Amino acid sequence: MPVRGEYINLKDFAEIAEQLTSKFPDKYGGLPIDKIRFYAMVNKERPNNKTKMFNWLFVPEALAQEISVDVICVIFLSSWANLGEKNKVLVVASALSCLQFDGDCIRSKGFDMQDHKDMVEMFGVDYENSPDVPDILGLEKL
Repeated sequence: MPVRGEYINLKDFAEIAEQLTSKFPDKYGGLPIDKIRFYAMVNKERPNNKTKMFNWLFVPEALAQEISVDVICVIFLSSWANLGEKNKVLVVASALSCLQFDGDCIRSKGFDMQDHKDMVEMFGVDYENSPDVPDILGLEKL
């Protein structure tokens, strides 16, 4: 029988998301971070064949109205905990770049190389793990 996932609220992910949306409003289109929840799965490891570090789950509209959450981001805690601070910021930036806010609700832009071309061009293919990435919160613009 499959093991059911256990999750914790990942507050540092949310704090980084707040910093990024405040610092780069043109890039993240005013995403309402209060409508997004960030969780880490604590009892499972990220499979080797899973290239994406995070997963977005969109809350059904009827439930979203009741709980005031549109989107949930899930990441494996073991993956998150092994990242350097600058890499964490880049992972959050990558995750946020999958979303768009149309003034009414948050929608998915998807996760493909076209959407993440800027991240790969600026920080390299291995930006999630490379120790040589810049602190983008110290940059003037992305």
